[in-house]
Amino acid sequence: MLHTKSLFWFLPAIAGLAITLAPSSSQAANFVPLPTSFSDTDFNNAKTTPYGPFTQGWQEDWVSEVRGGNNATNGTYELSINDWDTNTTPSYPTTAQNVFTSGQAVDFSINYDGTNATFIWGTNLTPPKTLTASNLTEASRFPNGLDSIFIRLRSNNSSSFGLSNLVVDGNAYSGRSLLANSSDNFDYLLITGITNNFTLTGKATLSWTGSIPNNSALDMTVKMGYGAAVPEPLTILGAGVAAGFGAFFKKRVNQNKTKD
Repeated sequence: MLHTKSLFWFLPAIAGLAITLAPSSSQAANFVPLPTSFSDTDFNNAKTTPYGPFTQGWQEDWVSEVRGGNNATNGTYELSINDWDTNTTPSYPTTAQNVFTSGQAVDFSINYDGTNATFIWGTNLTPPKTLTASNLTEASRFPNGLDSIFIRLRSNNSSSFGLSNLVVDGNAYSGRSLLANSSDNFDYLLITGITNNFTLTGKATLSWTGSIPNNSALDMTVKMGYGAAVPEPLTILGAGVAAGFGAFFKKRVNQNKTKD
């Protein structure tokens, strides 16, 4: 017979098992490198038809962007936060000028608190460029908040855009290299399991031969949105196991109380 006092020797192990199988939201980021053939056409289709882990068309909320622009301190912009007022129409609440150095690895960070965003380009440079935007997420469009990120890299005309050291809320990406490096080439990464409060950091490298591709021909966009992503199987399993063990031991406690 399992005595009530003996039960408590098992509880730490059971709690540990539940934690291992069902990570908290801050530990749940899941990185999904998409096929190298995945293109802008595929992404736009995913905005109207459920794709991959999503149960609905993916809704785009806001975007941090780094692009070739005209690579100068005037004229067209190189850095921005874009706010998608609808799933097809963006506005540009904040932009900034920047001059890139070919082959230079630049650290960046993106922080979001559920409504407001801060995008810092060049956290390893002096001075960095900081962009902020408020009231980005409409409650009517996103009653459940955000749950996922698409990162898109594009290159053109003997150029490349590479991304490394990617971390989301302490979760480090360890998959294949993220690189767009040929004429009009794309590379996409999907991140699911984010919450309304997250921090994303990474290192970006723009490289080119001759003149830098203008405007968005050399580009990185970090797209935040919602698609009603299905929970990871491990999370579902962990929740079920934890609930099952909890019900089992509660029953045994009640039985032993009756017998004691």
